[in-house]
Amino acid sequence: PAPADGAGASPNRRSPSLPGPSPDGRSRRAASPGDPPAHLVARYGWEARAVQDLARRDPALGETVAAGITRAELVWAVLHEGALDAGDLLDRRTRIGLVPEDREAALPAAEAALALGG
Repeated sequence: PAPADGAGASPNRRSPSLPGPSPDGRSRRAASPGDPPAHLVARYGWEARAVQDLARRDPALGETVAAGITRAELVWAVLHEGALDAGDLLDRRTRIGLVPEDREAALPAAEAALALGG
């Protein structure tokens, strides 16, 4: 059995190789064209590429709705994080709702994302 701290555990071969430090603190490879932007990696870690792929498949999802959050991130939160309603999506998952003007601007996109999941 692997030690409790994860030392000696084999890496998940299905996970994409992303730039920056790995969970164990060692450096990975340098960023290359096609890698997810740093802000997606910071928010979604290993799943950043999947969020980016949503926008690649449907360029409309790459559109920013508010506070640097894209439609793809809203759809991801509905389909993969279990966001249940606009409040959950805007206040808890993305924190857009903390600024009333941003909430108002993003609400139609949140409702559209919720409709995709439902």
